[in-house]
Amino acid sequence: MGHTGFGEFARWLLTPPSPEELEVLARQAQDGAEGLGGYAQERGPERGARDAGEALWQLLETPFEPRLIPYASVYRDGARFGPSLVAFRGFLRRWDLVPDRDRFRDLEDHAGFQLDCLAYLGSLPDGHQAYRECLGEHVLPWLPRFLDDLAREDERLPYGGFYGRLARLARGLLAAEAARLGLAAP
Repeated sequence: MGHTGFGEFARWLLTPPSPEELEVLARQAQDGAEGLGGYAQERGPERGARDAGEALWQLLETPFEPRLIPYASVYRDGARFGPSLVAFRGFLRRWDLVPDRDRFRDLEDHAGFQLDCLAYLGSLPDGHQAYRECLGEHVLPWLPRFLDDLAREDERLPYGGFYGRLARLARGLLAAEAARLGLAAP
């Protein structure tokens, strides 16, 4: 897979890849050993999906002690439910963006939700200003640090590999989009 979009990154921060998705990645592998296709080829679809699921649980989901807390307010304000969440909710209201509660039941400043917003806004023919604002004011100030942490923590897991690669690809896409739009990337 040469270029993965924000929508796939968002989905895989919320749900691990399925064996079928990994089969597709392995067949389309053009991203070398360091990419998601390389991961899929190395692990195989079944083991790769199991390992990615376990990694996601340990990294972001376990209620006991997740390795990372994937919310803008934690990274920007030091605690959940902070001013960053309030500001992002204001952004959503200004642009008439309503979270689809059937698809997403978490706080709006979750990394997966914000990447999903970028995917949606980037698909709109007239969404350029909202996309630019979302990226520049709400995503770039914190998500690159989160992705760096995600890559580092994933590498420490015995079954890690998928999320470190995903984080590096997402970081690269964020940097490319920031450069394309003339935004300062941290």
